Amino acid sequence: PVAGVDLIQQEKHLTMNATEYQLSNTPNKKKQHNNIIVHNAVCNEYKTADGVEAGGDRLANEIINVICSQVKAREKQKLGRSQQENEDEEDKMVNVTLSFVGNSLGGIYSRFAIARLIE
Repeated sequence: PVAGVDLIQQEKHLTMNATEYQLSNTPNKKKQHNNIIVHNAVCNEYKTADGVEAGGDRLANEIINVICSQVKAREKQKLGRSQQENEDEEDKMVNVTLSFVGNSLGGIYSRFAIARLIE
């Protein structure tokens, strides 16, 4: 089976773009592990005028896309090493741990996205 995914989702505040936020929140590389992903959301950059609901929905969709792409990449990597495909494992469950870090409006978007992801 594919290893679980631990996603740390970072959502910045209103006036900060993803590059600025990434530079100010670079994790300590000595403490990173293979299954931890730090993702800086970009879906709400310059799109804050349409409300919290729209921003939260965009963030939830971005999180789902990041998780799916990471799971697929890990499956591909595993298959590349073992050179064996097991078709019985296609619909398997993968453990995912989500952590959210949100500043200001990013915190509000994050809470809304959590509610959407639970639905």
